Amino acid sequence: MNEVSTLGAIMLWAEQALPAGWANCDGSTIKISDNNALFSILGKRYGGDGQQTFMLPKMSNVGNARFIICTSGAFPSKPKPKSDSYSYSDY
Repeated sequence: MNEVSTLGAIMLWAEQALPAGWANCDGSTIKISDNNALFSILGKRYGGDGQQTFMLPKMSNVGNARFIICTSGAFPSKPKPKSDSYSYSDY
């Protein structure tokens, strides 16, 4: 994978080796201090104490494929509010 992935993105993966910067969606516990950016996205939605730890989502495999989550990538940007978007009447 050469392009920059979005932090927190989840995808189905069928290869044995994980790409760099990705982890299995297996419910693993992560120290907040080890990945503060990912914690800011996931919070304690999937578990952990929210003070020192958080957990990755736990998702079942699909056949020979598994779900993986981007743990090191570009921080997602906020979508523009509708008031900032253009309409045809702006032209």
